[in-house]
Amino acid sequence: MSYFSAERSIVSTPEASRKEEIHTSTTSTASANPVTDDGCAAFHVAAASRSPAENVKFEAAARRSLEAILVNLDKSRLDETGATDGQKAAWFALASNCSAGALYYKIPPGLSEVLDNVSPSLCRTIPLNYRKNPVTLLRMGSDNTSAELALLRAENLIVAARLSEVDGAHASAQRRRAMLEEAETLGSQAASRGVERAFLFMAQQYESGGFEKKDLRRAYVFLSAMQSVEDSADNRERLDYVYQQMTATDYKDMTQAIARCARPRMQWPGVVLANPFR
Repeated sequence: MSYFSAERSIVSTPEASRKEEIHTSTTSTASANPVTDDGCAAFHVAAASRSPAENVKFEAAARRSLEAILVNLDKSRLDETGATDGQKAAWFALASNCSAGALYYKIPPGLSEVLDNVSPSLCRTIPLNYRKNPVTLLRMGSDNTSAELALLRAENLIVAARLSEVDGAHASAQRRRAMLEEAETLGSQAASRGVERAFLFMAQQYESGGFEKKDLRRAYVFLSAMQSVEDSADNRERLDYVYQQMTATDYKDMTQAIARCARPRMQWPGVVLANPFR
């Protein structure tokens, strides 16, 4: 099922019977996956606040870099020390476009049309190790690395882990787990820095088990933060889609954990879709 399923009705508040089940349940607050006292970080999700202009700026820099690389490919060096985030994204886009997983890797949308004229002969000039594992080009640098690059690496670590699981050639099971753990960390960091797209990425992975652990409670928290910024039909549909999959106990555990972990300035009006992130 997709978050964007056309057949799914859009519901802004869960049904009354569901509320009644939650409020009157006599089930113990402990569940099969209880939220431990040291798990509050999972429920401290700030609402997206980063200006969309930052993502536009990142994509524009990546496009300029890619265009420059294609003009002077014979004089350009992959993985050069001191490369900007835009250059890293550009090199990654080129190498991934020439890889066996080209259809699956995620690149900034503005780069697709620039890559349309890349020929097989040009691809052969890119070292094989980068074509086999292009994510290595999205290496993280100092603390000044942009949140957009962190999210791009997170998205493509998920892709790389899945591809390596299919062909079994690149990575051991241990290495794949490390890739997914890094993706989770980087995605969370991008969200904490206010990148709106990172909230959807995190919610999708928690809902689908993309991090090798399905956690509907955390998916719901990230989607709630998205909805608090933009109360759109799409965001309500995504939130309801996750809600419908949760058990009453899961939902009860989640709301209790958020209330227990809440910072003093958080307010709880006591409604199901309350925004705990303001």
